[in-house]
Amino acid sequence: MHHANLGNDRADRCAAPDGKSVAVRLSTLACGVFVLLAASGVFGASLAAGPTQAPSAPALAASPPVPSTAATPALSPRAARSEGSILESTAAAPSTPSGVATLADLAKPNVLVIIRHANAPGVGDPAGYNLDDCATQRNLDDKGREQAAAIGRAWKQAGIFPTRVWTSAWCRCIETAQRMALGPVALLPQLNSSFEDAGSRSRQTDALFQFIRNLKPNGGPYLMVTHQVNISAISNDWVETGAGVVLDLKKDGTWTMRKLAQ
Repeated sequence: MHHANLGNDRADRCAAPDGKSVAVRLSTLACGVFVLLAASGVFGASLAAGPTQAPSAPALAASPPVPSTAATPALSPRAARSEGSILESTAAAPSTPSGVATLADLAKPNVLVIIRHANAPGVGDPAGYNLDDCATQRNLDDKGREQAAAIGRAWKQAGIFPTRVWTSAWCRCIETAQRMALGPVALLPQLNSSFEDAGSRSRQTDALFQFIRNLKPNGGPYLMVTHQVNISAISNDWVETGAGVVLDLKKDGTWTMRKLAQ
């Protein structure tokens, strides 16, 4: 065997010399130990194994993306409508509002207000509508434009200035948010109308709840402009145009819900 040959070779080289000095004796003893290790295969196994390497750290699993207030999509209706930008999650179930929030309650930093767009006559949208072309959609009328502006004026007079304003990609929601004039407006896919796609409504509602859960509870007040069908999905309630619900955000990612006084 290779190990035995290695031991015999070392044994021949380590034959005891005639000298009796301490250095010679130590040398002889060292050679004897070496021969024993070689014969047992320990030294040969170490040579075969090569240099020892430290185990590498286990790779961490990639975390799923979560919605963030720092990564709100820009105002691009077509991009905001993409299903790929809507995240799925396990979220709280819809709940019926308990109590009423007045205008004075909306300035608090833990408040999120979700309102339905201002007055837009009709139901749904015309056949073949295009999100990139407002002329093909159901839009605000003069009453709706004034309604949105009036809501904005009332908020400003009450000292309510949202830190963030999000809206659906539909033109009637964008125009409502812009005419309220309470700050820069950004699109949020989770607020898009689910009127024509009831099958995805539950998933979209979960995605909206996940987004809300990741908001800083004391970073508001926040404002969202969406559709009646979406508000009904999160609140089990019907709201008129320009009305909505108020969520009082808690530090643990939950909230209580109240109806917004008109």
